[in-house]
Amino acid sequence: MATKVLLLATIVLLLTILFLGAESQTFDHFFFVQQWPPTTCQQQQKPCFQPPPATFKIHGLWPQKGPNSVVYCNKNFDRTQISSLENQLDVVWPDVVTGNNTGFWEHEWNKHGSCSESQFNQTLYFQTAINMMNKVNLLKALGKGGITSDERTKSSQTMQKVLLAQFGNQPFLRCKKVGQQFWLLEIVMCFKDDGVTMINCQPSKVSCPPNFIF
Repeated sequence: MATKVLLLATIVLLLTILFLGAESQTFDHFFFVQQWPPTTCQQQQKPCFQPPPATFKIHGLWPQKGPNSVVYCNKNFDRTQISSLENQLDVVWPDVVTGNNTGFWEHEWNKHGSCSESQFNQTLYFQTAINMMNKVNLLKALGKGGITSDERTKSSQTMQKVLLAQFGNQPFLRCKKVGQQFWLLEIVMCFKDDGVTMINCQPSKVSCPPNFIF
């Protein structure tokens, strides 16, 4: 009898661990993060390997659960699964700091992408990011609202209003203090867990001050 009770308790414990593990890896939406390379390179201790392009590039596609990122669910990056996408990824998702694009993709998949693997295999994950990039042309959208990257002071409120008007959904902005000034670092758009439907981003703990340089 004692053996049966012990066996039953062990089974319940294992099932609980499996359930909690699966639960911890679920996600309900994505952050699609585009970085502004000139600011990315300003914050580095060493210069970037080449002058940064003055156009937005992908930083990552991050599964989220509520207000939190879901990270490091697996470390199973397989470059062969994205071989057909590499030419496109080199353009939209480069490592602007070191030029090691493959290493950057591996890091982003292992840290973030693997946590969406229940719905997005590696090929689909990277293809989804490319699709989002084609859909979310930030420079074009900002330009339509009269905002250009002239390294002058911009209003956080105005920029968010312009992006809301262009895309129909609320983004959030991230800035980095370089010297005595804040510079635009990233713009985040949010998508449902289908990777297609854009949604409003919720207010973030990391945001820009009322005014910053872009």
